[in-house]
Amino acid sequence: MGDADDAQFNGVERVFGESAEVKYLMCFYHVVAKVFEKTRALQPSHAKLVMTGVYDMHFSLSEAEFLTTK
Repeated sequence: MGDADDAQFNGVERVFGESAEVKYLMCFYHVVAKVFEKTRALQPSHAKLVMTGVYDMHFSLSEAEFLTTK
């Protein structure tokens, strides 16, 4: 989920019930924007390596899958 907006949580409860397990994740855009901001001082090759790791983590379906892509 994105910004942990109450409407999003209410929608999940309405569709899946109150017992639904919801795991809050940060908005991917905001993660990428902050990582980009913090890596600007790095050499481009290092910044690319960090950003690649962020994208690999984002698109992995599990921790195990992420670890096998590294």
